[in-house]
Amino acid sequence: MSNLAATTADDQLRKVISPRAECFPDGVQQGEIKVLFTGEAETRAALESAARLAGRMNARVSLVVLQTVPRPLEPEHSPVSIEFLRERMRDLAASVDAEVEVQIYLCRDKVEVLPRAVGIPSLVVMGGRKSWWLDRKTRLGQALERLGHRVIYIER
Repeated sequence: MSNLAATTADDQLRKVISPRAECFPDGVQQGEIKVLFTGEAETRAALESAARLAGRMNARVSLVVLQTVPRPLEPEHSPVSIEFLRERMRDLAASVDAEVEVQIYLCRDKVEVLPRAVGIPSLVVMGGRKSWWLDRKTRLGQALERLGHRVIYIER
């Protein structure tokens, strides 16, 4: 990762959390940072930022992957091999300097599964930028915020 990219990601974290923060913002689950998978490159940037933050705050990092299963298929039959997905996410998690737990959820609707996948109000890091346009990532971020989560967007 270039120094420019690292600086940009750190600046984005500082907007939400003090650079010398050693505790979590009020009202969020202590000790765990969730990273929501939004795409390979964006999630790698989010994982790198979450790993740096976790190191300062003595926290765990979890990568949450929401895999949509289309209607004709049974919910437990993903169109993407679960083993392939699990291996791909493990490789992505191994690319950062932190221990990352990978959690994969099969679902029909990503917004509906968020309460179960992310749990109690947490600090959630997402790759991508918050946008005025209601794209897929913005809708997920807004849904997380409505559920009481603190969402940090990391641009790559």
